Amino acid sequence: MLSSNSGILAGDDKKYAWMKPYIERLVIMFKSSEIQQWMEVFLVDPVIHYVMNRFFAYVVIALVAFGALLVFVILTFIILVMRSRGSGSMCINCSNST
Repeated sequence: MLSSNSGILAGDDKKYAWMKPYIERLVIMFKSSEIQQWMEVFLVDPVIHYVMNRFFAYVVIALVAFGALLVFVILTFIILVMRSRGSGSMCINCSNST
């Protein structure tokens, strides 16, 4: 049978009752501003810095590839529009003998 306030079985509530004061102390400890600041300075910031250093090159490469693809698509669109209007062929040394 499940208890109404947790996902632990009601029969196991007594088995885990000794953990409740320790969990409450941990929650209070993690809510203190000193611990939160320490975790931010020594855990969160170094992890974010490490991840950004590792992935920065891949982000730059992806942006350059996307930019090159965008330029290619725009140039292709311009060429197609110029050909459809008949404003001249893009061929420099073509001889139209017909």
